[in-house]
Amino acid sequence: DSQCGTVVDVNIECMVKLVGTNCFLHSVNSRDLKHIWPIMYGDYIAYNCWLGKVFDLKNQVILKLSNGARCSMSTEDASKLYDVCPHASDTGVFFDDSYGFYPGQVLIGPSKVFSSVQWLSGVKPVLSAKSKFRVSVEEVQVTEVRVRWITKSFCLGCTESMDPPSSVITQENVHK
Repeated sequence: DSQCGTVVDVNIECMVKLVGTNCFLHSVNSRDLKHIWPIMYGDYIAYNCWLGKVFDLKNQVILKLSNGARCSMSTEDASKLYDVCPHASDTGVFFDDSYGFYPGQVLIGPSKVFSSVQWLSGVKPVLSAKSKFRVSVEEVQVTEVRVRWITKSFCLGCTESMDPPSSVITQENVHK
C-alpha cells in the first residue's frame, strides 16, 4: 500500500538575505548557491551503497598571504588567528568554533602560528618573532570524515560485502 522512489531532480528558487545587511536577492536558483563548508556535523552522506551520518570531521583552511604565497593550515591552528572584520552574524548556529572560517574572510595573527603550515605556492615569508601576517581564506577543505553507517541501499549488480565501509573517510575519498 505504499510506494518507494528516488528523488532524481530538485529545482528550488530562494530569497537570499545578504549577511550583515537588509538587502535581499530574489529568485535565486538553489543550483547557483555554493556551500561554505562541503560537509558538516550531522550531515547524512551517501558513500558507495551506504547511507551514514557524520559525527566528526577535520578541516583545513587554504590561506593566501598579501605577498601571494598560499598555505594550508589546520583549523586548530587557524583558530589562533583573529578575524579582521568580525561581524555580529559570525556567531551562532552557523559560525561556532568548528565552522569559524569561510572564503573571503580576512584573518591576522602572529607568525608563530604559521610555523607548521604546509606551503603550497609562492614565496614563504620570513617567520620572525615580532611579525604578524594578514591572510585571506581561499577555501575550507575536509581532510577526514567520521561516519556512523545507518543502512546499505540496494545496488543493482553490487558485489560489495554486507559489512559497512570504514567509519573514517580520508581526504582522498571525500569526493566519493
